Amino acid sequence: MDQIMTMISHYGYIVLFLAFCLGPFGIPVPNEVTIIAAGIMTSQGLLHPFYTFASILFGMTSAVTLGYWIGRLASKYGFLRKLSHFGGYKKAEQFYIRHSGTALSLGYLIPLVRYFVSILAGVNKLPFKRIIFVSYPSAIVWIGMLYGVSFIIGNQLVQIFQ
Repeated sequence: MDQIMTMISHYGYIVLFLAFCLGPFGIPVPNEVTIIAAGIMTSQGLLHPFYTFASILFGMTSAVTLGYWIGRLASKYGFLRKLSHFGGYKKAEQFYIRHSGTALSLGYLIPLVRYFVSILAGVNKLPFKRIIFVSYPSAIVWIGMLYGVSFIIGNQLVQIFQ
């Protein structure tokens, strides 16, 4: 947590955006811890509440959008043919086809899954409108809950961590 807070204090909102935008593409940053750190820093007056929330949300929705289009391209050019032979992949795809709206909404609650759900949406050629009207509001709720709680009890959390 200290490392994340140090990076945020040095580089500001760009770190929040990049942590959420590039996280699914190889940068191992724990989203939940980053949101909690941002909430704590905001509660202490180190960050602006709106800019912090907007940076996190824009990063997350950018990652979901990129994942969707990567899935569409992978499907179009047949990059996933080898994966389709694995039983686990087929089960995940069948589940996703049956429950795509639920998977898009609840996928935000499970680390790592939140990014793969959007890739599967692209692979299964779900309309992009569905991403906009289901995934983006889900991101607002998920981020809002974690950020809001950590902002409200930020001072108490600082005392616990010290």
